Amino acid sequence: DEVIAEALKHIKQKGKEYTIKVDSSEDDLAKIDVKLVVQVIINLVDNAIKYTPSGSIIHIHTQKQGKWVEVSISDNGPGIPIEQKTKIFDMFYSGANKIAEVGEAWTWLISLQINVTAHGGMISVSDNQPKGTIFTFTLPIGEVKNMNKLDLVVEDDTSIRNLITTTLKTNDYRYVVAMNGKWLLWSNIII
Repeated sequence: DEVIAEALKHIKQKGKEYTIKVDSSEDDLAKIDVKLVVQVIINLVDNAIKYTPSGSIIHIHTQKQGKWVEVSISDNGPGIPIEQKTKIFDMFYSGANKIAEVGEAWTWLISLQINVTAHGGMISVSDNQPKGTIFTFTLPIGEVKNMNKLDLVVEDDTSIRNLITTTLKTNDYRYVVAMNGKWLLWSNIII
């Protein structure tokens, strides 16, 4: 709750034109880098503000899911087309965006993904009902066994990459995912 409250202090002025609801169903604490998670929440709420009409409802919900805290940020805007949802975290995917918007949009999505996976969590996007989008990310509850270690997964095959990251997540490893070597160079990840 304190991390969400801190993030909401930094929401752009335009946020006053929206209803932002927050609810939390658990008091379990995730072991996190507060600044990184605050930035993830700020980016997701700012994105909801950017892509939904004034007066929309943005809902932040947290709940415990096993040994994870799940944070969902939903809106009731137009949503993201299904063909874009499956590729939204892929390198350089632009969807219907103009070239000038691609770098900015992709950079913030990859930043979100890196910040969440660095904690050993996952981030995903789905439909809100009856309309809108839900971004959901997970954070581990309590002590993470391998918190001082960050593994790098470089794999261009989605199914193999998912198998590797699922195994790492199951064993409480923190990891960052790269689709290929070019992605590493472009994203300036320092190893």
